[in-house]
Amino acid sequence: MNTVRSTVVAVTILGVMLLGSDRGPSQTSSSGEGHSGEPVRFTSMVELIVRPETYEGVLIEVKGFYGGPFPALFLSREHAGINDLDSAFLVADETEGFITKHCAGHYVQIEGRFKRRLGGLMGGDPENFIIDDVTQIDILGDSKTTTCWPRKDVQDR
Repeated sequence: MNTVRSTVVAVTILGVMLLGSDRGPSQTSSSGEGHSGEPVRFTSMVELIVRPETYEGVLIEVKGFYGGPFPALFLSREHAGINDLDSAFLVADETEGFITKHCAGHYVQIEGRFKRRLGGLMGGDPENFIIDDVTQIDILGDSKTTTCWPRKDVQDR
């Protein structure tokens, strides 16, 4: 089973590398400011997995599949299906479960701070990191993007 998982990860990483990213792994958009006015670094799941320490403490925007048995961002739906934690990052849900309940099970674009987990060991193992202080989650559809978090009623306040 470990060989199958390694093969799935390798094929997915290769596919993502061949397809590329919309904005490149570490670019900052001129209009890409977070809610705090801080620049957002656009990256890919592959870049985070390969070089997590580069993004430690940084406000990021990343795309992936949000789901699995607990709130985590995976490389793909298939990775979530086999609970491949080597290709996932936990996503802090400080919304009393709203994010997990309403945004899980979809490909999403998440904006949040990439941090070392409390008690996380030194080193670049993905399980030592978490996407925290989530400011926005957009569900990516075939023809449109829908904001899942923050909720519309929270945005209007």
